[in-house]
Amino acid sequence: ASFKDSPFDESKWAQAVADQTGAEWHQTYPTKNELLDDLEDLVHCQDIPLITTRTYAQYRVMRLINENNIKVVLDGQGGDELFSGYHHHYFPYWMGLFKQGRYNTMINEMRSTRTLPSVMKYFLKSYVKNEVATIIPSGIKPGIHKSKFSEMNFLSNDFFHANIGRYKEENMAPSDSLNSVLSHEFYSGPLKYLLRCEDRCSMRFSVESRTPFSDDRDLISRLFSIPSIYKIQGGVTKKLLRNSMQAHIPEVIANREDKMGFMTPNNDWIREIKDEVRHYFEADTTGMLDKSLILKEYDNYFNPSSKEENFRIFKFMSFVVWLKVFELN
Repeated sequence: ASFKDSPFDESKWAQAVADQTGAEWHQTYPTKNELLDDLEDLVHCQDIPLITTRTYAQYRVMRLINENNIKVVLDGQGGDELFSGYHHHYFPYWMGLFKQGRYNTMINEMRSTRTLPSVMKYFLKSYVKNEVATIIPSGIKPGIHKSKFSEMNFLSNDFFHANIGRYKEENMAPSDSLNSVLSHEFYSGPLKYLLRCEDRCSMRFSVESRTPFSDDRDLISRLFSIPSIYKIQGGVTKKLLRNSMQAHIPEVIANREDKMGFMTPNNDWIREIKDEVRHYFEADTTGMLDKSLILKEYDNYFNPSSKEENFRIFKFMSFVVWLKVFELN
């Protein structure tokens, strides 16, 4: 999935792989108008409200695969959790070295990490959040959360208080074991949701999507038995996978340091489609949402200003579409 003139476009990386391997390269170019056209079908095939527009990019890729009469594809879901591909994995790796008394190695690894400032910022934010969470009575946490995140006011007071006992905020305390973090993310983290989304999108277009990193038990068992020191080296994540594939992928891919993920122009799309989605909110009769407040503050709520993807707003859009698609109003 490509996005012309967008900072989220990764076409050049895909082009490099296609050029070296001699593969036939196919592209699809999702737009906000096409998202609007496909939104109800997308929600229907997923069967649940969506968190982000990234699912639409995957939906379009599966449609493209079907249009080219390809029946089976391979996907790399699970690779980051097995091989340590996320930047927040650095800190438990360093803590593991510290616990083992390998202080010089830890210092050298930290110095080699080009994203050190952002990694430390992420750690401090997570650490403070978890420490504060331990001293706040559980009964008042939902209220604090609602005051902190304005979109929580989308929920009607009656619905919010009737379901306050179901509120659960997942916090994973900073760990001094990289493998324990990877195991948690593999078995209990977002990977399960990502695999579900992929399966639904692929089945919508009669494509068999296979994910060996998430499905090969022998491979999974072997990788979780390998010490963390082999998974991150010299400030480089996914070191094992990079080394094993060095002869098969371009050097620019093997040496790539930034981490983007399956990104879309999510915030731009939310701003651009909000007027066309408004009627779904107007049709809501469930009493779960504070419809009058949402419509009153509509333009302010659905106008994300940050460059960083806002995962909290689109889910409300997809929720009211879900209500309409499954005739739940």
